Amino acid sequence: MVGCLVAELVLHAASADGCYITQAGSNLRTLPHAFLGDWMCALTRSASVSDGTPWVEGSAISAFGTDAVIRCGFDLSWAMWLWRGGEASGASGPDLHLHVRSSQWVIEGIPLCT
Repeated sequence: MVGCLVAELVLHAASADGCYITQAGSNLRTLPHAFLGDWMCALTRSASVSDGTPWVEGSAISAFGTDAVIRCGFDLSWAMWLWRGGEASGASGPDLHLHVRSSQWVIEGIPLCT
């Protein structure tokens, strides 16, 4: 089976530097540079990652002010294998977790609904 499972994460963040984030047509915002980072994504059956967790490249496909959309593409056959239980026998179901990271951000254990 050839295919891709695409996961998109809407990230909302606020600055802790005390700067005011303005709206369009106004002063520069403080966050977009951090959104355009070197995103990596992983799927796991647990809320944490291990040293052996495989990561794929992701990208910010949209960013505005305090919001960004991060897109990750996973090999469909691998994602289905993981969803069916991976190496754990008898453990299938919707308990997959998405993890995203960059040099600026680490977000782990987002539960996925299937």
